[in-house]
Amino acid sequence: MRKLSLIGAGLSLALATAAIAGPPSGALHTTTVDGSVVNENHYAAKPDVYITGGPNNKAPGQGPRLDAGWYYFQVTDPSGKVLLSQDPIQRRRFFVNAQGLITQALTHVTGVDLDDGDLTVQLWPFADTPNNGNVYKAWITPVQHYSAGQGQHGFLGKYSKTDNFKVLDPDCGCE
Repeated sequence: MRKLSLIGAGLSLALATAAIAGPPSGALHTTTVDGSVVNENHYAAKPDVYITGGPNNKAPGQGPRLDAGWYYFQVTDPSGKVLLSQDPIQRRRFFVNAQGLITQALTHVTGVDLDDGDLTVQLWPFADTPNNGNVYKAWITPVQHYSAGQGQHGFLGKYSKTDNFKVLDPDCGCE
């Protein structure tokens, strides 16, 4: 009986550790500057692409928000192999408060979500994707899990959230 208790305790500890060690809660969504379209997938130009950390108040209490803390973001090609973000990682940082709302971005342009006051964070500047369909991938990862030289440009899959999007006119003259 004691052996069974120890196995059960070990399993509980392993499951709890896996939950803590896994990706942040919530989701990453590309959106418009005012957050009016959550999980927007098509944009006219690269400067039109913003991110938000979860569902808005249209569904209060529905769905998890991001965990509190500082995050880095990046833009890559869809495979994650080609880093397209053009500024240093330290400039691509934002903060999520205890309510799961983005409240600060260090250097990138922000907008305000019309529904809940959450900040939206502009991903631009980023280079053109080598993907023939003009598809890109946005990534976020908690700052404490960023690991330079590992994963996809320091972003480890088990700690990151991603969202793909398409830019209809990547040559918009915005660079």
